[in-house]
Amino acid sequence: MNSKKKALEETNFRVAPELLPKLNANTSKVYIHGHGIAGLHKFIFKIAPNTRTMVWAETVAAQLKELGLPGDFVDIRLLACGGADRADFEVPLGMQMKREMLTLGYKSVMVKAYRGKTQIGVTGHRVTRIDNRLIRRSLASEVF
Repeated sequence: MNSKKKALEETNFRVAPELLPKLNANTSKVYIHGHGIAGLHKFIFKIAPNTRTMVWAETVAAQLKELGLPGDFVDIRLLACGGADRADFEVPLGMQMKREMLTLGYKSVMVKAYRGKTQIGVTGHRVTRIDNRLIRRSLASEVF
């Protein structure tokens, strides 16, 4: 087994893989939670204390398909810092993830990502930090 696939299996996408084929393509959402950097087309997953691995968006998309995500699935959310941020001439991670899913035949897929540094559990709301200000994620999202 290659190391990228092993890393993805260890993260388990925070869901039991056997559930992916059973998701309703139109009403379910898949959240991919990892670290991100604007313009980098990789997710950074923590697989153990003090151990992280970088995995290309292409690999994450292929693993979702391999684990049985329905081909007509619509709603993927990226909870990774900089997921909607552009850096230099690079497209955002959210746009790259959508491209990878389209390449695999997911013609209806929508990928939602957020600008700034996504934060969990800071306030009673889901927030992101942009220019040192907390902003509700819904106001800092982009749909690809």
